[in-house]
This record gives sequence, C-alpha cells and structure tokens, in this order.
Amino acid sequence: MKLGFRACLLLGFLILTKCYLFQKTPPPFKVHLLNEQIFENDTQFKGLSLGGLSSLSFDIKTKKFFALSDDKKNHRIYRFSLVKKEKTTYQFQLENHILLHTSKGQPLPFNMDSEALDIEKNGSFFIASEGQQIFKKPDPTQIFQFSQKGLWKNSWPTPAVFWDPKRISSFGAQANQGFESLSLDNQSNTLWVATEAPLFQDLKSYKENWIRLSEFEMNNKKLITQYPYILNPLTGLTEIIFLENKTFLTLERAYNDKKKSNFTLLFFTNCQKALNLLKKKNLKEFIPCSKKILWSSKEEKNFEIDNLEGMTLGPSIGPQKQLLVFVSDNNFSPTQKNQFLFFEIKKSH
Repeated sequence: MKLGFRACLLLGFLILTKCYLFQKTPPPFKVHLLNEQIFENDTQFKGLSLGGLSSLSFDIKTKKFFALSDDKKNHRIYRFSLVKKEKTTYQFQLENHILLHTSKGQPLPFNMDSEALDIEKNGSFFIASEGQQIFKKPDPTQIFQFSQKGLWKNSWPTPAVFWDPKRISSFGAQANQGFESLSLDNQSNTLWVATEAPLFQDLKSYKENWIRLSEFEMNNKKLITQYPYILNPLTGLTEIIFLENKTFLTLERAYNDKKKSNFTLLFFTNCQKALNLLKKKNLKEFIPCSKKILWSSKEEKNFEIDNLEGMTLGPSIGPQKQLLVFVSDNNFSPTQKNQFLFFEIKKSH
C-alpha cells in the first residue's frame, strides 16, 4: 500500500514517539509518599485567606519554602519553614506572606494570573502568568520578576509564538492554559517555561497533544530553545523542575468530571535527544523529549489526592535522598483542599 506524504509523516512520528517516550531502561529515581498536611480553607493570615496555592519553590540559601497564591486581587507569596515531626513525617509552619507591589507600595498596574514561581540565586522571584484573555483588553501569558520583598522589577516581552493580540482565539496560548510552569537553571543563567496545554497553532500538528518546553536566556530575555513534549491523554502540564543537562521532573494533571476526582502523574523527562524546534522552519522533523513514569496518584490508597499544581525539591533527607513536595490549589473553593504532599525521592542506581 502506497502511503501519502502526511501518512508517512505520521508514521515516522509514531515510530519516534515509541522510541523516545517508552524506553526500556529503568527511571533514574524512585519516589515514595511520606505524609500529607492540610491547611483548612478558613485559615487566615494577616486578614487574607490562605488559598489558591499554584506553585511552590525552595530557597537553598534561607532553607525556606515559598508558595505562590493566584489570588487576582491580592497577589502574594507565602513563606513556610519546614518542621520534622517524626523520622519520616514533615510539616510546614506558615511564617509570613509577601505582597507583590509597585515602588509606591500600590497594587500591580497590570493583570496577572500567577501560576508558577521559582527563586533566582540572588533571592529574587520569577513568576509566570497565564494572562487574562477573557477581558476586553486581554493580557498575554507572561514572565515577571520581583524582588525578595515583592517589589515589581520588570516584565518580560512575550514571544510571538505564544501571543498575537490580533489572533488571540486562534494563535498562541489558549485562554487559561498559558504559562503554567517555570524553573530556573541558575548555573547556566537560563529560565525554562511551559504552557499547560498546546498552543492553538499546534493543536492539529499531530495526533497527540503536545506542548513546547521553552528556554530563555536570563540576561537578554531571548527565547533560545523549544523542545516538543507529548502530554498523556487528557492531561495538562502543571509544573516542571529543571534538574541538569536537559532533564526535568514534570507533573501532569487531569480531572475526571464523572468521578469528580483528580489524577496526577510524575515523570522523569529527558530532552537530550529532542529536536530544538527553533532551529527548524517547520514541524516536518519532530523528535520529542522522552518520559519515564515515577509516580501516579492511582498508587495511593490512603490519601485523597487533590488539585496538584506545584512541586519543588527540598533539602537532603539522607544519603542520595531528597525531599520532594507537592502543593494543591484549592481555587478558594470549600470543596477543595490546601494540600501539601511530602515525598522522598532517591536515585535508583
């Protein structure tokens, strides 16, 4: 049977996908859930309800954890200290929140749907926003920088591949599915970001849904790398952690409307053999990052997993062992939880 050009292209893609997504070598890490901690939805701190926790980051210098709230009226970052209760039981103690503001101490002069957070080596915060495409004057998905005290420092320009103000319903990031994750490579002075779902122009590129893991140079804010990353069916990417040498931890989430439950997957992702799309004028060549499953929420029978949106690596907790913490976004809803999950992650070989 003679195959047409598109059929040949699809066949080649499926072969590459099988080779790069389902390698037989075992994953380099093992992950084990230790315990959970719930902050009640009526928890108040300085007159504001604790909630909307969409991202989490650990500051190596201060040994503190910082959680980003996506409250669109009072933009803030919460600071937590880690307490070890028992041999393998951990908890957070809420210490403070940092209000994000301008030089005059006023609220931010732009719309921001805060979804991702990471901390630079000098202590400043980088935040990714999904944008606000539903307003009469829509805002792009974007990256912002703030000082340690929450002072707005600058806003990065959004590359055209993510945003075209004349085609917001057909090109660029989809509404409420823009930049959902962000991670810094402080050694290389670069920043990685990813959308939750495919860009409009990528929706029909291939059979599988896929997104772009995108790397920026910190100094000039220039987009330098985009690797294709294939999503599992019906999931969206909610968080990434850059590890080293083009490898990541990636968190995907789905919601089962019939069962009214969340489903979450953690992967080790390797982009070393993936194709940088910025070096190609079209998508005829397509080599995605490889993925290896590390953990699934279906494995947990003793915990009801909520709407996990953020994760971070914490301090060392033993030889070749490190703390990994997830956080759920309660969306300021009485039916959802402010849930922290504490994991042990260790090298498997």
